[in-house]
Amino acid sequence: MVLGVAWGNAEIQKPKNERHPIIRLYQKVCLDQRRLSKGQVQEIKSADLTGAILTYLSLAYYLYLLSHNVELQRRLLKRLKNSQLFYGALYETFVASCFIKAGFEIDFEDESDGSTTHCEFITKHIPSGKKFSVEAKTIYCPGVLFDRKKYKKPAFEGKKFGRKLHEALRKNAAHKRIVFIDLNLPEMTDGNPKKGWPKKVIEQTSKEENNMKIQGTPAPSAYVIASNFPYHHDLSGPGVGFGAIGIGFKIPGFGSGKKMLLSEAIDAREKHRPLHDLFESMQKHSHVPATFD
Repeated sequence: MVLGVAWGNAEIQKPKNERHPIIRLYQKVCLDQRRLSKGQVQEIKSADLTGAILTYLSLAYYLYLLSHNVELQRRLLKRLKNSQLFYGALYETFVASCFIKAGFEIDFEDESDGSTTHCEFITKHIPSGKKFSVEAKTIYCPGVLFDRKKYKKPAFEGKKFGRKLHEALRKNAAHKRIVFIDLNLPEMTDGNPKKGWPKKVIEQTSKEENNMKIQGTPAPSAYVIASNFPYHHDLSGPGVGFGAIGIGFKIPGFGSGKKMLLSEAIDAREKHRPLHDLFESMQKHSHVPATFD
């Protein structure tokens, strides 16, 4: 209903390979529902989430959360309905929803001002009154979300991660920066910063701290949040494995894998309270609720 019934019906009339990713995702959901609900129609069935169903329901929930901010929803809907921009826009809806669920306010910079670059949006942590400029980047992989039988599944590449971080940090920001980067990997993780993609992200971020320059000057500091949705690479498999870690880019005392004394950890938690509140919310509200009301 949010995307428009006429738009959806027009997409369905197109050849299968030309349909919008949302429509292809929807049709995959319908097939999964039929496959998982064999038996008498009157029976109540339960089944594990598939990657397709979780991705589709998550998008619906993101749009529901965005409905409190009509301007943001309108902007993202326009991007979501563009097949070429869809995956990046999907990630932006996820990022915005994280702040909404954590109780942050979301505002806009003046997009009509073409004389300068802008981050995605500005967010405000209500308890502290602190504002942040938020940027979201995705490392795109052709074939993701289309459930293709054969395509080259990506592995973590430090250079790609560094390029996305550089793209985010070269934008002008009115406030302290928060940069989200979608890794887009099929790799599962338990969140342990000493192994898997979390370890690689921490190591690469440390390298970029020492070397990255923006227009010849050292790059600005930022809170960096790397996230990953492995089920986007296996729509028929279980919808599990989402992971995220936070790293302080030139921000001492914040980030996964950093060793601190207990007193230092307590001080750092208070100093970076908005980010800790955000992460606590991401952990508590990681599932799509049974009802949106």
